[in-house]
Amino acid sequence: MQCGWSGARVSSQLVPFTHSSLDALPPEFRRIPPYFYTFNCYAKGRWHGRTILDVFTNEFQAETPEYYRHAITEGLITVNSERVPLDFIIDNNHIILNKVHRHEPPVTNDPLSIVGETPDLLAIDKPASIPVHPCGRYRHNTVQAILGHEHDRWRVYPCHRLDRLTSGLLIFCKNPAMAKQFEQWITQHQVEKQYICRVQGRVEQSVLFCDAPLKICDQRLGLCCVHPEGKASLTRFRVIRRDKDTTVLHCFPKTGRMHQIRVHVQYLGHPIVNDPVYNSELWGPERGRGGALTRSSKIRILARVYRVSGTSVMSLVAGSIHPISPRLRMRMLSELVPAHAGLTPCERSWQIDRQDPAPEAMRIYLHAFRYRGPTFDFQTAMPWWSGEDWPQQLAKRQETY
Repeated sequence: MQCGWSGARVSSQLVPFTHSSLDALPPEFRRIPPYFYTFNCYAKGRWHGRTILDVFTNEFQAETPEYYRHAITEGLITVNSERVPLDFIIDNNHIILNKVHRHEPPVTNDPLSIVGETPDLLAIDKPASIPVHPCGRYRHNTVQAILGHEHDRWRVYPCHRLDRLTSGLLIFCKNPAMAKQFEQWITQHQVEKQYICRVQGRVEQSVLFCDAPLKICDQRLGLCCVHPEGKASLTRFRVIRRDKDTTVLHCFPKTGRMHQIRVHVQYLGHPIVNDPVYNSELWGPERGRGGALTRSSKIRILARVYRVSGTSVMSLVAGSIHPISPRLRMRMLSELVPAHAGLTPCERSWQIDRQDPAPEAMRIYLHAFRYRGPTFDFQTAMPWWSGEDWPQQLAKRQETY
């Protein structure tokens, strides 16, 4: 695992951004207005002798060939800062610049609060829906950027991972020495991690374990599943409270696999209540209980992952950042068509704008509650959805949207 100290350059690039509209409009969202951003890179060896249109169409499949023709013709894509024709031949010494109109997805406007600090570490309570660092379509709607803009904490870097839809404790290191030390603690299993989740169904046992091995069954999208060839994984669960249809669990993952808690509770037949990926009929009538995953269900699940991740329908038709076969792409697209009704194109970029998601669709009921190590012990408050009155709390939140 990497603790992310190499992110210093990325974080510093965020400093000049001074839009006053970092505040959310409407109030349930933190919204970044679309802005222009220029990527630049030296021509790669494999691009030598190819046309500029061919390179972008085949190497960068997030947009359509029509978009790249438009961008080259209009001077959004240039070579050595000069406009070039569509059939321009790339040489090894060329610098390619790509000016894009970035549309960052909105995130929830829940506050990001600092819950603890030592001379070497900073602990925050991360709201759901916000990615930790710049990635994909997110740049300023990230924890690192918000920490810088709102708390003037530019030189802190994440010590561990936390999924975008997951809320809770996130620890940052303040210097390279602590980054290296924290990585050693994780590797040597010296950090105790505790999570809270609300799962489907009434769990009758007070304590339960899951040691099903986990494998990344689709590397492109980070989709995980139980598999006999997977890595050894172990999670202990303790029931906090039950109601008629759901159970709140205190989770103690002993290993740190991707989506470990989400997949283990699914395997046990009690997926997280509002998990859009692992609590779905797409896994079959048992919703993945026991680890069953067929080829047809995998295709539908991949489409669901694309929908949740905010990938545009244009990129599905033209090709994604990761190569997907045309046959699979068309089947995924057929799954997604109803979800893209009402989309509008951006006049400045030829990109497709998505409608805002419902705020409650931007979180799952999984919360990093406490991390304890050799020199620290941080924890957050319990999440609002873990209490006995959570239906009333949910209704109250929905009234404000």
